[in-house]
Amino acid sequence: MLYLAYAMVTGSLLVARLRGRYTTDGTDEASNRLFSLGRWGVPVNALALLYGLAMTVNLAWPRAAVYDPAGGHWYFQ
Repeated sequence: MLYLAYAMVTGSLLVARLRGRYTTDGTDEASNRLFSLGRWGVPVNALALLYGLAMTVNLAWPRAAVYDPAGGHWYFQ
């Protein structure tokens, strides 16, 4: 659930960047910030979204090697 929340935040930020609501040219309300990725903002944001979605799928996907459905280990019970 943590990575799903992370993906939701980064996804909405990517949509705002692509629609032009989050720019670095001084035309938005956050233009007086101390740090900006500049032209790398959209690629870094897209990679963060892909990472969040991939980790959501990775953690939600049940695998026998991880969850031990036979119940042979005491620490998985």
